[in-house]
Amino acid sequence: MPNYFAFVRPLENAQQTIRDENRMFSQQRQELMKQRNQLQQLQTEFGQTGITPTGQAGWFKVGGRQSGFRNTSHYYQRWQK
Repeated sequence: MPNYFAFVRPLENAQQTIRDENRMFSQQRQELMKQRNQLQQLQTEFGQTGITPTGQAGWFKVGGRQSGFRNTSHYYQRWQK
C-alpha cells in the first residue's frame, strides 16, 4: 500500500484539483465575456465606442460641444421639449 499513498493518491488529488481549477477558470472566462459584451453594448448605446482622454466622456458633452462647469442642463435634457 505505500505505493498507492506515495504515488497514486497524490496524483489523483492533483488531477482533481486541476479539473476543479479548469472548471472555475471556464466559469470566470464566461462571466468576463458576458461583462465585456454588456460593456460594449452600453458603450454603443451611449455613443462611446472608443476610449477618450479624461474629461472627454460622452456625458460631458451636450450637443457635440463641451458643457461648462456646474452646467446641469445636460442632466435633464430628455425632459425638455
